[in-house]
Amino acid sequence: MQVRQKEAQMLKTWKSATAMALVCSLAVWFAIPTWGAIDVSFTQIDPVNFPIIECYVLVTDEMGNVLKELDAGDFSVTEQSNLEETPTVQDPVDIELIAGGQAAIAVALVIDRSTSMSEEIADAKQAARDFIALLKNEDKGAVIHFGSSVVSAQAFTHQQDLLANAVASVSVGGNTALYDALYSALQECGKTSGVKAVVAFTDGKENASNHSLAEVLELAKDVNVPVYMIGLGTQVNTDQLRNIANQTGGMYKYAPKASDLLEIYNAIRQLSRQQYLVTYTTHNPKYDGTTRTVTISITAKGLADQDSRTYSVVPSPPKISAVQLWSNETLIPWGTSIYAGQPVHITAEISDDVDVKEATLFYRTTQSNGTYYELRMDNTSGDTYGVTIPKTDIKAPGVDFYIAASDGVLTSTSPSNAPAFSPHQIAVLPNHFPVITHTPVTEAVVGELITIEAEVTDTDAGDNVDKALVYYRQGGHILYKSVPMENTAGNHYEAAIPAGEVSDLGIDYYLMAADSHGARTYDGNDTAPYFIRTIKDLFLTYKPDPITEGSVSFEYASPSWASTMKILVLTQSGRHISDWDVPVGSSRFPEYGYAKLMGGNGKPLPAGEYVCLLFVDVYTVVSITLHVE
Repeated sequence: MQVRQKEAQMLKTWKSATAMALVCSLAVWFAIPTWGAIDVSFTQIDPVNFPIIECYVLVTDEMGNVLKELDAGDFSVTEQSNLEETPTVQDPVDIELIAGGQAAIAVALVIDRSTSMSEEIADAKQAARDFIALLKNEDKGAVIHFGSSVVSAQAFTHQQDLLANAVASVSVGGNTALYDALYSALQECGKTSGVKAVVAFTDGKENASNHSLAEVLELAKDVNVPVYMIGLGTQVNTDQLRNIANQTGGMYKYAPKASDLLEIYNAIRQLSRQQYLVTYTTHNPKYDGTTRTVTISITAKGLADQDSRTYSVVPSPPKISAVQLWSNETLIPWGTSIYAGQPVHITAEISDDVDVKEATLFYRTTQSNGTYYELRMDNTSGDTYGVTIPKTDIKAPGVDFYIAASDGVLTSTSPSNAPAFSPHQIAVLPNHFPVITHTPVTEAVVGELITIEAEVTDTDAGDNVDKALVYYRQGGHILYKSVPMENTAGNHYEAAIPAGEVSDLGIDYYLMAADSHGARTYDGNDTAPYFIRTIKDLFLTYKPDPITEGSVSFEYASPSWASTMKILVLTQSGRHISDWDVPVGSSRFPEYGYAKLMGGNGKPLPAGEYVCLLFVDVYTVVSITLHVE
């Protein structure tokens, strides 16, 4: 028996060892990533929505694999201005892993047309055209070329044909103002939103610029834009091009093949996908002109790394508000449908603490996933800007559009978040927006899931509700998460906000529904959401029980959002006995004399049971029974 037990133990040990060896072999064979080390690369910082700061961080292991399983507890963010002696920890911080679906980029292409590029200009133009062909419909490009002077041939646009025409117009001549061209491209990047980069096709020579290399590198640092240098020709200044790329966080390639251009495009796109978007509201919201250093540290599984970037607090970007739609000089209410073939005039109020340099409307047909066309908006009066979409472009199922405004340094958009992917919309008949009927949830208990319910309908023939979502966030946070709503019966939809997300900070939320044509409707929105007050074991108790003469002590748990609290004593029939305000932010009320319960009339309360109510900010009530002897 002992022998068999020993044999069994040996067999078990052998199987365990074999299994471990097999797992190790598979890990090597299939390149299963291991965390021997972590590398934090702080790729870009965007203060355009100051005091909200958006940071893009790429986190990889020692093999270069992106680490996607980190959460907010693994991150620490500090900020320190040049006037502050020590860094300040930023809290709360929102973390979101960007998976690529919302990854639009803006690339300024710079083409060297100087005399030294005579033999390479055809290659440079072809390389630029090849790069343009890689852009997605939501991406934007700009074209700048230079010889002795710099020409901005095409401002940022979604339209690839305009970019291609700008490239085709390039002809050789002049000296080489490389630094001026790069400086101009970086300035152009300040006029657009999103993840930005400069790609320059050049031999790297320089003999005609007014700006210095140091000024170019400083501006690239200020606007947080990497410069990718592509060397062309037989006499390339490789050291200079590589230095510019390395100093700005870009990449250098010589004599690019199609595969090289794809690598550069993917490297730029990597700036906005498979990275963590780290968002926080700075502790110092003053426009004080300071330069601030942001350090992001990550500690996970016993490993740690950090990286830093700076941003400057400059005047605020343009503010876009009061976007309105007009047809035949009649205001179109949001959410209504219009007739096809009727021009639509769009207006907005756009203001800035400096001059608004330009305002542009981008639009396309809904669900086309096509290229956005753009129209310059005219300043018609005061802060009002407007432009008309031609009637030929107003067709079913609708029109997607967004507005971008720039003061020459900073750019803002409406909508502000991923406008190319989540634009404003106009429904065009016979299509209508879905209809959401929802009774807001106002209160919930900390640590318990919250069920959100709504009736969602779409009565258009041949149409249906394609999806419905609940967007939510904890109170005080910036980024929203989403959870799909399930069609439980008929037009009824439900979703549950997870219990782990329900804290005493409360919950902001709003609803979105889309039809099969991609027309979306909202109940609430990201800037004006519903708010759910959350209660953490809210209770009311008292001592002694039963109450006789003497003092009475009340205890309770108060929610963090409470601003006023009051106790009310009633008879069982509802007759008022007494009431008084109680302290907020304390778990124990001071002791109150028996006379307080009697309403101050000096007469003893008859023995029996009374209703005691605790009002929290009027809206929330806790009820208990008082026992009096």
